[in-house]
Amino acid sequence: MMGSKPYEAYKAGVTKGKELAENKLLQLVNRCKAGVFLSVNDHRNAYESVQKFMENRFALDDFSRDETPPEVLAKMIETDTIVDLRFYPVTPIGSYRIFHYDLDLAVDEALSILDKG
Repeated sequence: MMGSKPYEAYKAGVTKGKELAENKLLQLVNRCKAGVFLSVNDHRNAYESVQKFMENRFALDDFSRDETPPEVLAKMIETDTIVDLRFYPVTPIGSYRIFHYDLDLAVDEALSILDKG
């Protein structure tokens, strides 16, 4: 696939007419010294509602409940959408996890965390 036109466009720094430098997700990946993990709508793979899926996540991961605003959780349930973004800015030990209903807003929040240092 190395010689495919989509790959060549990507390599040249253009994706659907936008410069890659403007791609916020790519900015996040480039700014993190360790991994970035993204999952979208994983609850659908288990035939679970957003509410049930998030209850299970919160049971395993207490800090996410406190850091997911109630209005964001309500919108996730309303839209049946879960964006789960975990990123490791400095080391593979320290991470942040953002649950959201909107990928762009989740990435904006992650970049804002990185900007605060």
